[in-house]
Amino acid sequence: MGMPTGDCGTGYDVATPASITLNRTPTTPNAPVIGTATSTASAQATVTFTGSTDNGASTITNYTATSSPGGLTGTCSAPCTSINVTGLTNTTAYTFTVTATNGIGTGPASAASNSVTPTGPPGAPTIGTATAGDTTATVPFTAPGNNGGSAITGYTVVSSPAGGVDSNAGTTGLSHSITGLINGTAYTFTVTATNANGTSAPSSASNSITPKAPQTISFTSSAPAATVAGPTYTPTATATSGLSVAFTIAGASSSICSIGAGVVSFQAVGTCTINANQSGNSFYTAAPQVQQAVTVAKGSQTISFTSSAPAATVAGPTYTPTGTSTAGLTVAFTIDAPSSSICSISAGVVSFQAVGTCTINANQSGNGNYNAAAQVQQAVTVAKGSQTISYTSTAPAATVAGPTYTPTATATSALSVAFTIDATSSSIC
Repeated sequence: MGMPTGDCGTGYDVATPASITLNRTPTTPNAPVIGTATSTASAQATVTFTGSTDNGASTITNYTATSSPGGLTGTCSAPCTSINVTGLTNTTAYTFTVTATNGIGTGPASAASNSVTPTGPPGAPTIGTATAGDTTATVPFTAPGNNGGSAITGYTVVSSPAGGVDSNAGTTGLSHSITGLINGTAYTFTVTATNANGTSAPSSASNSITPKAPQTISFTSSAPAATVAGPTYTPTATATSGLSVAFTIAGASSSICSIGAGVVSFQAVGTCTINANQSGNSFYTAAPQVQQAVTVAKGSQTISFTSSAPAATVAGPTYTPTGTSTAGLTVAFTIDAPSSSICSISAGVVSFQAVGTCTINANQSGNGNYNAAAQVQQAVTVAKGSQTISYTSTAPAATVAGPTYTPTATATSALSVAFTIDATSSSIC
């Protein structure tokens, strides 16, 4: 038997090494290495990372970044090194973790990223109540509850219809003056807020306002020297708008004067205050009220007899004089002194005592609103009165040469009665 041959004189040939294949059970990938989270746009963040070093013997298909708080996610297809996560809430701080997914499943999460706070445009301001001026408007508003994570740099008010100019555009004041409006045109307004990230959505529309021009009133008539029941007064005035002016009596003067069809009448002593107003229209605001004061003095009055002087006789029928005053006040009657022997008055009734002229005085002394009236007189001519005689003795049963007879009688005038024998009886008695 021969000796083996081979290297080193061993007597054997060197053996050829065998090829060995090892089979590994696939698993999920290991955790990626977190990088940096940044926010460069509103409501989103970009998360960088380094991919998994062990794919778990299965090809990695994608990576997922998850936010905290909120659990919002973003993905990228492997191979990749950054993920964009959207839908975040501006001004909220977030951290992120990243996981890798292969055919077996999703591996463990990376460590948390740095904290990042996304920012964006502000929220919409809240519109206030707009007020109108002359071709202008004032529009107040309140700041939005969310400034988008960046200080607001200015506000801008826009009119509808267009044409208004925001005199304060771009400033941070919360009330803006709008110019360039057309009087008589209705407008509404919206406002937007701007910060470093952009401009907000517009606010809701304001109330509707209509700019109008102002106007003033001036009396063109002068206050008269008025008296109670005296001449009436027709006030006149003009408005700078050219619109008609309306007149009324102030409430405190309603007992002093009144107005009808634009004509003022005076009823009592005092101050009559006349109001002048102009209520405006689509192009002019109501004018401030203007007043005119008229001093009302006592009025004059006259008296007139309303009864006619009678055909009076001594001891004849009595007379009740009547009269009226233009003031409507009661007239008083007296007997003029020189007539006191001719007539007298009692309880308003005149009696006649002697022949002559009976002068009756009519007077009205006035009151708080009227001066005394000028006295008026009425003359009554008094003629002689009639009288009758009545025998107060009875005719006797006379005999020739018998007892004598003394007749007696009275007159209604109370004058003495004289007796004579009628001529036809001269031979008898």
